[in-house]
Amino acid sequence: MQGRQRQQEVEEEAEDVVQLVLKRLEAMRIEDEKREDKELQDQKTEMIMDLIRRIRKLEDHVKATKLWAQLRVMEAVQMFGRNAHKRMVEREENQRAVNEMQVLEDSTMERRTDMQSVLKQASEHVDSLNAFVKKVEIGNSDKRDEIEAAKVLESLCTFRELIKKETKKRKKIVPDQQELAEVQEATKQAEM
Repeated sequence: MQGRQRQQEVEEEAEDVVQLVLKRLEAMRIEDEKREDKELQDQKTEMIMDLIRRIRKLEDHVKATKLWAQLRVMEAVQMFGRNAHKRMVEREENQRAVNEMQVLEDSTMERRTDMQSVLKQASEHVDSLNAFVKKVEIGNSDKRDEIEAAKVLESLCTFRELIKKETKKRKKIVPDQQELAEVQEATKQAEM
């Protein structure tokens, strides 16, 4: 911004100098026509030479100012380019980080969903195993009841057999006891 302003000021100065030179030359020409003497001619020549030197200085100054402005513009462009490149790199890094974060979130959600699915399957498996264990326990309880009933039945059968044997023995013993009682009674009567 300052470079352009400076350049514009230099151009205005140069234009002013050119206009001044032209006015003086015109004034000199008019005066030349009025009087033509040697001294005046030398004065004119000196003035023209002075003006030419000033014009050249101004042209050099304009060139230097233009060069300075061009350098500043190039520096600004380079800095802008570096900054633009830096911003582009930062933008790409930010985008890459956002993409990585999104991938990580997606991966985490996918793993979470998988884990929930596995957990649900494990829970269902545990429930089915618990149901199976309960059935087995009920079956075992039924079997124990059956075994207990079978033992009781076997005990009853054994007890019946013992009762039958006992009854048979008693039946044998009763007649033997009757005979013994009769023999004892007969012995008592015989002793009396």
